[in-house]
Amino acid sequence: MNSLPANLFEWENHLSALREMLRGATQGRGRLALVSGAVASGKTTLLNTFAEQAIESGELLLEATGSRAERDLPFGIVRKIFDNGAMPADVRSEVIALLDGNALESTAAGRMRVMSQISSALLRMVDDRTLVVLVDDVHCGDDQSLQFLLHLARRVRQAKVLIVLTESPRLRQEQFTFHAELLRQPNCVRMRLHMLTESGVAEALSGTLSATVAARLAPECHRVSGGNPMLLRALLEDWRTVGEHGEAQQRPAPGEAFAHAVLGCLHRGEPEALEIARGVAVLGDARSPRLLGQLLDLGANTVQQGVQDLHQCAILEHNAFRDEVARTAVLDATPATARGALHARAARLLHADGASALDVARQLVSARQDAERWTVPVLREAAEFALVEEELEFALRCLECAHHACPPGPERTALKARLVSIAWRIGPATAESHLPELTEDAGRGRSPRATSPRSPPTSPGRGGWTRRPAPSPRWPARPPPATTPR
Repeated sequence: MNSLPANLFEWENHLSALREMLRGATQGRGRLALVSGAVASGKTTLLNTFAEQAIESGELLLEATGSRAERDLPFGIVRKIFDNGAMPADVRSEVIALLDGNALESTAAGRMRVMSQISSALLRMVDDRTLVVLVDDVHCGDDQSLQFLLHLARRVRQAKVLIVLTESPRLRQEQFTFHAELLRQPNCVRMRLHMLTESGVAEALSGTLSATVAARLAPECHRVSGGNPMLLRALLEDWRTVGEHGEAQQRPAPGEAFAHAVLGCLHRGEPEALEIARGVAVLGDARSPRLLGQLLDLGANTVQQGVQDLHQCAILEHNAFRDEVARTAVLDATPATARGALHARAARLLHADGASALDVARQLVSARQDAERWTVPVLREAAEFALVEEELEFALRCLECAHHACPPGPERTALKARLVSIAWRIGPATAESHLPELTEDAGRGRSPRATSPRSPPTSPGRGGWTRRPAPSPRWPARPPPATTPR
């Protein structure tokens, strides 16, 4: 299944409200609807569904979509509204001439006069048909177009016109006035779309699946997607792709389509949304806005707003990714150089913040960069703790990083010896690859120290081995301040 059913489930009441507003506009009582919702909450789906119904009713439909890339194009949205197949050619030519001439207007009064002429040309077409103007993502519109839409909204109260605008709840500073002025209009209705509830997800699934299967899948689908229609659609696509008998599967598992949908949501959001998501993916969660801000070199307000946006669009839940597939998708989509720099910077910040050796080491290992001298005791201690938890591969990676960062000498040889002992537990083949260098060091007289790096003491406890508190490490001087990855 590649798509959800055409009906809008829990948004049906909004669609009904728009139909009622259209009936009022048809009777000469102009209406204005402002629909807001997080990224991928269904605003565009709602708008498209209503547009189809308006066309079937024989209304004159004019559509436009705001674009962040065209935000600096004067009257960009207005030009899209009039560049429409349903627009009479003479009206289009008249308006384009007015827009081109507007560039010569240097005063506010002159620009207002041009906007009045454009709106008059638009309203002349409503004698026989109701005019429906739909603008998706108006928050991405240019300032001149927003001024025109506000000017038009003030003139349609007694006209056969319905204006429907969709916006993000996250507004730019310069849009607050536009937003407030729209809501001041007595004929304006505000609607807010939310993510689907679990029952809404079940209703969505029942459109193409049996009621029994839909009820069984709904809880897990809601947990993974958070009710985000875009993520839900992708999750169902992955569920179907697993095999020809998809309905026999017990639970949906996010895969490639889900990963692409997560990235799609991030790219559709505000520019910093993807950057903040990368920071959360590197740190593992967003519990510390201060640390996240330091990692990304962003202000506290920007980080808090970005994390809130990611919660609203259901990418995050409780300050973490809902599913590991989403976190992995964000990390994999990050350029290797930038990703390594973020992990290295995170290691420095965590170390300076007093984090555990294991937390710091996981960042150092993930950075896949040549470690610095200060990391050696951190990596060595982390390896011993990892051994207690039977994380042999990670312990080996820690000691490999420490060995590369350590200068030639007895300590480096001791690290290699410890590394070989761990590698031997993984497999003889793994250990043999390290033996030549250890033999060479021994031949040069760089024998390891009498004692190997001390591991955290352990004692047998109920149910297995438990870890006693490790002795306080003798940390080296803190590393220099981390630089911001660019």
